[in-house]
Amino acid sequence: MIDCLEGCTPEQLIAYGAYYLVCGEISDCSKGCPLWTIDGGQRPVSCSNYVKRYPAEVLKAFGVEYAPTDVPTDAPTVGETAAHMTRAACLDKAKACATGHREQDYGKPEDNFAVIARLWSAYLDCEIGRQDVANMMILQKMGRITSGTGTADSYVDIAGYAACGCEIATAE
Repeated sequence: MIDCLEGCTPEQLIAYGAYYLVCGEISDCSKGCPLWTIDGGQRPVSCSNYVKRYPAEVLKAFGVEYAPTDVPTDAPTVGETAAHMTRAACLDKAKACATGHREQDYGKPEDNFAVIARLWSAYLDCEIGRQDVANMMILQKMGRITSGTGTADSYVDIAGYAACGCEIATAE
């Protein structure tokens, strides 16, 4: 199953999560599946392929709003010249994100990570915990940095995810 995640956009990953969470509870697709009603069940591809091809329609059918707000499109990548950011400034920005507007937008990280853990657990058919979510989000940011598509904000996000992971680990 993990192979099908390779190369997915964030929108596709969220659509897959919604699909697996909802479809795991439905025994008859014609009686309850939001995807079935999109075109009367006459899709020429499987539901999982439909999710990958048309994530926006799937998210709409499941009533999930997706508005990417992570990184502005004009943000310089790590290799580009950007304003110098000190360690203290990076940590201050991470703290502001982890305890400020992101918490207001997405709720408490431990609650949000619990939802993500349930989605990933259902999709991967293995147990994923809240701390695993923090660790894997850090790895996702490291992947962006390593591939050259990360921005300075990727390091800020890593610091924020590390702080959330630390809080979850020390609370359990």
